[in-house]
Amino acid sequence: ARWLEEAPQQTAVLDFTSGVNYQKRHIPGAWFALRSQLAAALAQLPDGVQRCVLTCGSSLLARRHRPAVRNPA
Repeated sequence: ARWLEEAPQQTAVLDFTSGVNYQKRHIPGAWFALRSQLAAALAQLPDGVQRCVLTCGSSLLARRHRPAVRNPA
């Protein structure tokens, strides 16, 4: 929350929850991302994004993809 408040243009939140759950409720400003299309989701982020926060309903999916975001192909 602090990163989003202090530098919203430099921080992106990627939400790996299901589409239905994302529509019901998500962090304001979060980008919906399909796990199978992570590289495409990262490529669509605005210029200036320096950090990504990954989230999902349980945090398990977000933790699983953390290394790929740190070192995108």
